[in-house]
Amino acid sequence: MDKDQDKNRGAVLINRYERERNQADMTKAAELAGALDVPVAYLFAEDDDLAAAILAFVKLSSKERQRMRDELERLAGQQPD
Repeated sequence: MDKDQDKNRGAVLINRYERERNQADMTKAAELAGALDVPVAYLFAEDDDLAAAILAFVKLSSKERQRMRDELERLAGQQPD
C-alpha cells in the first residue's frame, strides 16, 4: 500500500476487506502489515488476545522469545517441567 495513496481510497479498500467483499492476497497482506508496522500474523489473529500476544512477542529479543516460547509450550503441556 502506498502511504501517499489517497486516504479515502485506502479507507474504502480496508472497509471492503473487513466486510469480506474483497480478498487480499498474501502480497497485499504483507503490504498492509508493512504500512501498519505490524507482523503479517497480526492481521490473521483470531481474537484480541492472540493479536496482543503477537505484537508483544515481536518486541522481544531473540533470547526472550525463546524463553517465552518454552514457557508457553510448558503451560500448554507440550514440554516437561
